[in-house]
Amino acid sequence: MDTAPRIGENHAMSMGNVGMAPDADRGIKATIIINNYNYGRFLAAAIESALNQTYANTEIVVVDDGSTDDSRQIIAGYGGRVRPVLKANGGQASAFNAGFAASTGDVICMLDADDLFRPDKVAQIAGTFRSHPEIHWVFHPVCRIYEDGREQTTPQLQSTLYTDVRAPALRGKLPGPLGPVTSGIAMSRPLLERILPMPESIRITLKDPNQFKDVESAVVGLDGVSHVLDVHKVLAPIYNTISKLKIGGWVTAVVLGIAALNTQGTQGAVFQMIAHGISTGALFLIVGMLSDRRHTRLIAEYGGLKKVTPHLVAAFLIVTLSSIGLPGLNGFVGEFLILLGAFKWNPRMAAFAATGVILSATYMLWMFQRVNYGTVTNEKNARLADLRPREWLIIVPMIVVAILMGVFPNIFLNPMGPSVEKMLNQVQQGSAPARIEARAAR
Repeated sequence: MDTAPRIGENHAMSMGNVGMAPDADRGIKATIIINNYNYGRFLAAAIESALNQTYANTEIVVVDDGSTDDSRQIIAGYGGRVRPVLKANGGQASAFNAGFAASTGDVICMLDADDLFRPDKVAQIAGTFRSHPEIHWVFHPVCRIYEDGREQTTPQLQSTLYTDVRAPALRGKLPGPLGPVTSGIAMSRPLLERILPMPESIRITLKDPNQFKDVESAVVGLDGVSHVLDVHKVLAPIYNTISKLKIGGWVTAVVLGIAALNTQGTQGAVFQMIAHGISTGALFLIVGMLSDRRHTRLIAEYGGLKKVTPHLVAAFLIVTLSSIGLPGLNGFVGEFLILLGAFKWNPRMAAFAATGVILSATYMLWMFQRVNYGTVTNEKNARLADLRPREWLIIVPMIVVAILMGVFPNIFLNPMGPSVEKMLNQVQQGSAPARIEARAAR
């Protein structure tokens, strides 16, 4: 025998929530896909190892890729215990495509016909996906089994490693090595739905590392970057005002307002810190409500929610408009004062910052449109619940405060006025001796 999975270290790789991870609430269904080509002498042992799994919710798909030995007779002997896929020879990529098309599992475990699974292999893989619902790719080391039944002795690793591959994947390059042979790999169905069908010209092997670049391209070419954008990924880097005014490095709106060292800029900075806590907190609450319903934050998994959850979408719209600074809501007052103060200090800087506000608003509205408008293309979205009483109780006060801050900003600006003036006077008085000293030194 060539290789068999070894119990031990699991490596979990996150693809940035490319889809809905298996739902632990309803149980994870596993599919074992056995790819075979003229491995009749090993095939029965591989099928038996799959049938002997301790994890009950498992289906077995056996793909025969045009074997000319007795492989198909062996497969036929298992009757309805396995799902056979008998096809003409087309290569391993073709076999993967056919096997996945015949599968129904949430998690897909690959098994080469000359390999074996230990009885608790699938149970451990399912447990990893259950405890880490955000991951979509798990792999583990394997150990070699010789013809006489001896196993290769290797150190027993018991740790679980988690690797986030979102950044390199979006740059078009996955980190390597990606893991062991095929039999040590398991992927979530949503991830494979993005990858497959794989170009059948690809011949998957680890003998030549350069050949794997084609597979990397298939993995990271997920119909454009938008398919791997996560709602949290949209909200967190924007983080309302922080990335709206990104000048060079991370220069926040608050820093810009304070740097102006005038009343308008500083008051705007303080006001914006308060507004930021309300609108961004509400945004993440709404994203959490969606994630609680669908167990995914992927933009591509949504669409058409306006017709299904009108109250939730209405709240989402108000909070989004608050975040991008619509007049009459809390985000506008702070941004306007910051830009006004910045213009008095440095008109060019203010103009550049205003451009960032426009781009950020475009980004947020693009996300909102993709999630909430259009037709319901995913049947899971058609059954989503609208706002629940507990969620009404949480989100309504935040919306009320956002409107109050936008319509009556002086309620918040007047109390902070004396403190801002005192701080500015202290700063200006402290800087005067320094200027005089600098002139004397010249």
